[in-house]
Amino acid sequence: TGLTVQASGVTVKNGKIAGTGGEAVTVRPATADGTAEATFSDVQVTAGTTRVQNATLTVNGSNPALCLLTGLTVLASTATVEQCVAHGEVSVQDSPEVTLASSTLSGGRLTITKSGGVYNGTTFDNFPVTVAADAGENVFQDSLFKNSDTALEVKGGQRTTFDGDVFMNNSVGLLSTGGFAVTTVKNSVFHSNKTVGLLVNQNLAGVNPDPVADNIFFANGTSPRRLTDLGGNTVRGGLHLFTGTVTQATLTVARNSGLANGGFLIWAKPGSVTDGGGNRGPCGPKPKSGLTCA
Repeated sequence: TGLTVQASGVTVKNGKIAGTGGEAVTVRPATADGTAEATFSDVQVTAGTTRVQNATLTVNGSNPALCLLTGLTVLASTATVEQCVAHGEVSVQDSPEVTLASSTLSGGRLTITKSGGVYNGTTFDNFPVTVAADAGENVFQDSLFKNSDTALEVKGGQRTTFDGDVFMNNSVGLLSTGGFAVTTVKNSVFHSNKTVGLLVNQNLAGVNPDPVADNIFFANGTSPRRLTDLGGNTVRGGLHLFTGTVTQATLTVARNSGLANGGFLIWAKPGSVTDGGGNRGPCGPKPKSGLTCA
């Protein structure tokens, strides 16, 4: 590798690190009972990934143009990345304390397994995110997800929260295929996602005490790809909720608004949701929806 850190208190500033393929930077203890901790400030890591294992890593830039990661693997570690640019594969595994803030990720993918973290003020551009079924608690706040087929998929986890995020110019903005009983979506904007803004597509969802509330859905579903939910219903529009063939009110939907969507603002079968009121825009299916919308 280009650089291996096996001690604590190591700081690297104002430089470039180039690997020879594979890993450019490795941070890990020298022994099983040892420690390793490194801080990279205004460092560009090129031609190889950065790997931190059983250690602590801080990466930051005085501005994003001075900080670059070309791939990142966080394994059983604590990691903080702030004001940085990242490309390539980012994998977070077995790591309960991960922070990603004020950064831009493009041309890659983020996968979160058995881990929890806070992702704040970050742009994910053609950088789809997967929250695995065994993930911990994760918070996405004030972040932008754009230019992906499916920008973010929640497969499960202990709890996933979206607050103040923007999903735009994707085919599917936000998708839940198994974890919506512990997912909160609020104060977010779904804009110009070609097929659907938010799709919940799972069977036998548990009752979610947190509503999908105070979101805006604008111009979604205007050029959809062919997509159906698990019940065979066409998916198109703002918010599409399918939680199984058994009628059970699993989710409260409140104070969402929409305009110029290619399909319904909200599609939800009668009996499958609780109407929290204040939803403004056409709701389906017709002739009877699970919601009354102004």
